[in-house]
Amino acid sequence: MKTQRIPDTVEEPSVRAVALLTALSGVVVLSTGWFWLLPVLTLDFGLRVVLGPRFSPLASLGGRWVAPYVQWESRRIPFSPKRFAAGIGFAMLVAASLLWLVGGPLLSVAGLTGLLVVFALLEAATGFCAGCAVYNQLVRVGLLKHPECPDCRVSVEKG
Repeated sequence: MKTQRIPDTVEEPSVRAVALLTALSGVVVLSTGWFWLLPVLTLDFGLRVVLGPRFSPLASLGGRWVAPYVQWESRRIPFSPKRFAAGIGFAMLVAASLLWLVGGPLLSVAGLTGLLVVFALLEAATGFCAGCAVYNQLVRVGLLKHPECPDCRVSVEKG
C-alpha cells in the first residue's frame, strides 16, 4: 500500500497544536532576540507546504506531544486551506529571515514575526485560520479550485 505524502485531511487538534508551537516559537524569538530561529521556522513551514505535515518537526511535535493533552474537539479538516495558510506563513518568514540576514530594519523583522504570532495564537485559541479564510474566499470567487475531499466534515462553502 502506497503512503500518501500530502494528506487530504488533518486532525484539527494537531493543527491547533502546531499553531500554538509556532506562536510560542515566535514569542521566544521576540523576547530573546534569537532571530537566528527564523530561518529554522522558515524551513519547517517550507517542509509543511512542499512535503506535507509528516516531514515538519513542529507538526510531528504538535501532533504527538501537544494535541493529546488539550481539550479541542477532534475532527478531520481539509488540508488544502491549511497548506495555503502555511504558504502565507512561509512567505512572511522568508521575508523576515532575509531582512534579518541582510541586516535590514529590526523593526520590520519583529513586525513580521509579531504578525505571525498573532495569527498563530488566533488559530490556537479559537480555531480561526486567517489564511484559510483567504483560501475560502479565493475558492468562492473562482481563483482557486478546492480538491474534492469525501472524508472532510468541514467543507469549503461555494457561495
